[in-house]
Amino acid sequence: MAAVERQCSSRIRSWRGAALRSGCRHFAPATTAALALAGTLAGAAPLAAQAGGGLQAVDSLLAAMARPLARTPDALATGEQAPPPAADPAAAPAPAPPPSRAQSLLDRLSFHAYLNQAYAISDHHQIFGIPTTGTTDYRTVGLQFRYALSPSDTIVTQLSSFRFGQSPINQLYSDVELELGFYEHQFGDTTAIKVGKLQLPLGIYNEIRDIGTLLPFYAPPSNMYLETYASRSLEGLMVSRSFAKGAAWSLDVDLYGGGWRRPEENQATGAVANARVENAAGTEVWVNTPLSGVRFGGGYAHYDGEGGLGQVDRLDPQWIYHGSFDATFERWYFRSEIIESGLPDRIAPGVVTPKLTYRAYYGQTGYNVTPRLSLNLQADFSAYDAGIGVPGFTELSNDYAASVVYKFRPDLVAKIEGHRNRGSMVELEPSNTKTHTNYGIASLAVTF
Repeated sequence: MAAVERQCSSRIRSWRGAALRSGCRHFAPATTAALALAGTLAGAAPLAAQAGGGLQAVDSLLAAMARPLARTPDALATGEQAPPPAADPAAAPAPAPPPSRAQSLLDRLSFHAYLNQAYAISDHHQIFGIPTTGTTDYRTVGLQFRYALSPSDTIVTQLSSFRFGQSPINQLYSDVELELGFYEHQFGDTTAIKVGKLQLPLGIYNEIRDIGTLLPFYAPPSNMYLETYASRSLEGLMVSRSFAKGAAWSLDVDLYGGGWRRPEENQATGAVANARVENAAGTEVWVNTPLSGVRFGGGYAHYDGEGGLGQVDRLDPQWIYHGSFDATFERWYFRSEIIESGLPDRIAPGVVTPKLTYRAYYGQTGYNVTPRLSLNLQADFSAYDAGIGVPGFTELSNDYAASVVYKFRPDLVAKIEGHRNRGSMVELEPSNTKTHTNYGIASLAVTF
């Protein structure tokens, strides 16, 4: 059983798929205000206005030529100039020319960007791509374009780049990735539909996981937010609806279906694979309470996985559910979430489990010492049940962290954090025993 447990530990780390980016990215600063600023692009002067200037010059010339002919016979005899014609009080000013097509198109276009750049170093083992020698090859960058077809119709495209230090999963990512590309239609202010490659609704942080100015650490808790596209982007359709909007109690519901790419990594061996999720169907629900800043929610999804490192059949049925609690106030916050997922898995050569269960949960709190300075604490845990042999869960990773965050401005945030990890998350080493690893991250986050 010791050999099977070692294989289970190695496979679970692979199945979590690149938890390195999550783990390393759990260190983001705490700020809970939204801050993407959109710039409006101005167009060139309309051609109609230029043409209008030429016509006015011709009119003026004709009027000047006509004035000598307006003199009376007496005036002609005496040489007296005729008085200028009186202005017509009923004459209205010329209407402003309509905007050009180029100006109208640019007025509908906006863009936002973010950068989350870090220096990270570990003490005894490489973990989440962080080596013992340190690295600055640790960042997320994104550039998003939004174009308003109408007040109710929008097209969104986002290009992103991810670097995870010395992690083997880097080889699965291009220098630039199309992270988002979708069409959205709003039905009033309570219902919306999105089609394309869009953000997957999952818990508190998934839709803002790369925007460092909104996070209390470099990244969300790694055990909850697995660093794969399984918890990042959905290729399909989503319908969102708000119920009792503006009331003391209200409800926000998302229903979605589709699939996604899921990069996987076996952290012990360094093996990687571009797995896929297909036939996904899920929901996300948030309940907003009468107490401002307090909400709770949860979600569930069922899908088929293919091409994974521990694949059993061509399509392996999988499921995932989670629960979330968020209490955010002016000076402090507390957040906690739990997630559980299951799938069949080939945990070792010739050893297949019908249900490998993964469970993770965390608690996070922070306090704003001043409007610029905040302190944050986090405890993040994960475990697995192989479904064979000794029943019950086996510890996979315990991660304790603290961070100091300083906001120069809402769109410019610096942070420094330290983590102590105990478990089987070290990279490129046999997972025979649990290890203690300390790692630190200093980062700067910018948005506009």
